[in-house]
Amino acid sequence: MFRLSAVIALALAGSAASPAQACKPAKADARVRVSFLADSDLTTLAEWAREVTCIDYRFEPALAERRLAQGVILTVTGRDVGAIFEILLHTMNLKTQGRGARRSIVADGPETAQSKAANARDKADCEREKVLANIAAEITRKDDNHYAISRRGADAVMAGLPRIARTMRVAPEAKGGKRIGFRLVSLKSGAILTRIGLQEGDVVLSLNGTALTSSDKALAAYARFRTTGVMRADYLRAGKPLSVEVKIE
Repeated sequence: MFRLSAVIALALAGSAASPAQACKPAKADARVRVSFLADSDLTTLAEWAREVTCIDYRFEPALAERRLAQGVILTVTGRDVGAIFEILLHTMNLKTQGRGARRSIVADGPETAQSKAANARDKADCEREKVLANIAAEITRKDDNHYAISRRGADAVMAGLPRIARTMRVAPEAKGGKRIGFRLVSLKSGAILTRIGLQEGDVVLSLNGTALTSSDKALAAYARFRTTGVMRADYLRAGKPLSVEVKIE
């Protein structure tokens, strides 16, 4: 999953302890770099706190999905780490209980709307990734020139454009000094375009009647696929004009 919500980066003044070494809490004057992206979850935060303070923070599984509403980037001294962690927990309506090397994290209020929204986005992203990984199951061949794709398949395709782009390589195609379209230089095994009959070497001339004389026009035509529900591609194969149509059903 492409999700970056669990990214954590910390740098202590001096060398960092390896997993095999005994945990040593940051010294009072040690400078600790904290960097969390927005939507970092409680599991990530608790792991960071454990690495720096050597305190084992435990919490109920139901609390694990609570997330930060905003990213955090700061540098603090060792003596401030505990306070910073408490502040981060407070933003998620959480607090700590107990003293010593083992403490509990408990709810201090309901899950925030931001955290719920972040989790909803995360689950939707996961679902789209699953669909995209099995996109063949979402495409139905009607005949050589007509295909159908499910609505959830189309949504996954639109949301996964960067990933799809990595499955192919295209190059501008010109004739008489003028751009006429894009040649499919290479298509990786399983590329979505191969599912609708396109092959390496094909030159795509237009999408839904829009001549592909620039990259911007190609992206604009592709973006309209979601609203129109139909995508027609006109292309050349060994100089022969062909077409394929994909419809959302």
